[in-house]
Amino acid sequence: MKMGVLSQPGNWSLEQITLAATERGHVIVPLEFHELAASCGSGTRSATWPIEITGQAFLKRSTEVMPRFELEELDALIVRSMPGGSLEQVVTRMNLLALAEQKGLPIINSPRSLECAIDKFLTTARLAHAGLRVPATFVCETAQAALQAFEKLERNVVLKPLFGSEGRGIFRIDEPELLWRVAQTLVRTGAVLYLQEYIDHGGRDLRVLVLNGVPLGAIERTSQEDFRTNLSLGGQSMRQELDDETASLAVAAARTVGTVFAGVDLVRHPDGQWLLLEVNGVPGWKGFQAATGIPVATRLIEYVEQLVEGSQADRSEPGG
Repeated sequence: MKMGVLSQPGNWSLEQITLAATERGHVIVPLEFHELAASCGSGTRSATWPIEITGQAFLKRSTEVMPRFELEELDALIVRSMPGGSLEQVVTRMNLLALAEQKGLPIINSPRSLECAIDKFLTTARLAHAGLRVPATFVCETAQAALQAFEKLERNVVLKPLFGSEGRGIFRIDEPELLWRVAQTLVRTGAVLYLQEYIDHGGRDLRVLVLNGVPLGAIERTSQEDFRTNLSLGGQSMRQELDDETASLAVAAARTVGTVFAGVDLVRHPDGQWLLLEVNGVPGWKGFQAATGIPVATRLIEYVEQLVEGSQADRSEPGG
């Protein structure tokens, strides 16, 4: 099979996927979002499919450029990067992926699930609507509204960027004057203000990696110096056995967002109940793999094989 991977050059997960796929006889085509292009219009092409989606890929970032090819030549596409960009760029990228998926290209994760997963408030709202417990959350566009939310959240909040990962740009705030200054600064940059109640989790949380409705495993992430436990910020990880409750919560969260491959973050409330914090649609697994020994890339490639084989079988059916 020929599998495309949308990723940043030199990304560790890209290397892992490439090794796992190569060992199983597949070809990996590295891609970046800015290399994608599309065209549509009248003519013979539009009679079959009006959208031509192409990519220029650089293998290992060498000076030798791979020939232009159509994404329809791929058997599957794995999204391993979600870079920042303007609103137009982000919308266009998602639309191109959606068009490729509509044409029959299996994409992991699906464009619509990624749109949800990268938006913290949309993710939280869907989890809450599904009856899953999440921290009390507010989203607004003015510093005044943020102050009102601050009072409702008992003057102890976590202010997060609506889009973002690895704990960057996250602040714990328990002073109204500080919140006012930070909120005003963010509003001037065009940011949306996303506030959650602070959960005193004792410097630890749980990351569960879910693939196709099955938990691959879990790690407990801890930090002695920061309320953020992200490994990228110096947090530590150790393997954690999953019980039925946390396994079910993680699977339900991934399913609610629509992700088949997800990192689900949970935190235990002081009352003993688990809360869902986030569903990451492009989860890293370097720390997870080091702590658990689980070959995540191999499991992911095995799933892609099953997905492609099932898709091909469906198309071969009469009327498919």
